[in-house]
Amino acid sequence: MKNAKLRKSYRSLFTVHPGLALRSGAGCSLPKGFTLLEIMIALAIVGAVVITILYTVNYHADTAYEHTVTTRMFLAAKEKIAEMEQNPQDAKGNIAGTDYTYENSVNTTKDEGIIEIKTIINKNGKKVILSELVIKKEIQNPQ
Repeated sequence: MKNAKLRKSYRSLFTVHPGLALRSGAGCSLPKGFTLLEIMIALAIVGAVVITILYTVNYHADTAYEHTVTTRMFLAAKEKIAEMEQNPQDAKGNIAGTDYTYENSVNTTKDEGIIEIKTIINKNGKKVILSELVIKKEIQNPQ
């Protein structure tokens, strides 16, 4: 008797129920949840969105950094132009505290009373060039 009950319970565990095999049919009780395919599609969509967001954030961070470097180079060039307005002369060198190099030049123009002062700031192949026309200062000899 005991064995008969045991066999019956094993049979019910491994019996294929026709209503569960098909997804359609009136009155059949289906198990609730998602299929493996639905979960895999959802994960693929989430993965694509995450990759897109990471790429976009990285791109904009690089762009912001490049703009920061360019702005700092432009400010350094403005300082060099201001120095050259007081004392226009050709010069080359490094800007202290940075890895920028500069090159100042003074050029004559068609008008003898006006000169062009120009400075070039370099950093890792990136250049900022500023030039300005100024009135030539007369050098007065003390007598």
